[in-house]
Amino acid sequence: MRVFISSHFVIYHHARHLFLTITLNIDDVSNRVWLTATVESIVGTFSGPAFVQIALSIYRNDPGFTTPLFTFFDTIVNSGFVNRNITTINFVDTSPDPGPNTYYLTARIVGQDPSVTDARVEKAVFTGGEIGPNI
Repeated sequence: MRVFISSHFVIYHHARHLFLTITLNIDDVSNRVWLTATVESIVGTFSGPAFVQIALSIYRNDPGFTTPLFTFFDTIVNSGFVNRNITTINFVDTSPDPGPNTYYLTARIVGQDPSVTDARVEKAVFTGGEIGPNI
């Protein structure tokens, strides 16, 4: 299993933004890959509650980000009282290519409240592991 952790600030953008990558070497065509991503986000606002809608996507061997394997949409909220949001996604790639496979975790803003000043990632974790067939 590989684990990659980012603890630096990353600002969400309307364009797709790369967060983290994982490379796994698949040694058997019948194996699968379990991927988990956890992203802690904060939304800044001029006043009062605000929200940002994001799309988190996972790509395999696609550094140009043309065809996602999986996309998850979430809404990050600043309620005026609580401003820490955690999004976790799990995905199983059932048909990885034999040999090295690089997985990319990306995010982008797909909608937002007009009072939002910024939306950023505080921490992100991206893990992946090869799963062998049941015997």
